[in-house]
Amino acid sequence: METVTARLEGKLCAENKLNEHSYQLSLSVGAVWIAYDSNLSIDQLVDQADQAMYDHKRSKKQSENSMVQVGVEPIRYRRLRAV
Repeated sequence: METVTARLEGKLCAENKLNEHSYQLSLSVGAVWIAYDSNLSIDQLVDQADQAMYDHKRSKKQSENSMVQVGVEPIRYRRLRAV
């Protein structure tokens, strides 16, 4: 999953550099691995994936905050909704 996420983030970064929009595209991913014989419901799986996504988002914010501490200006992200 990390490989897919890294590729998507790379594409978004390239898009952000090529196009001078008033916003930056970003990505937060949440995924779970389950056994084929898992008894978890779809709701439980979605809850776990949501938690993983929020953990990913939190780790990006912590990384962004550490850049501020060393004087690097972070990119501000705006949340986009799928339509």
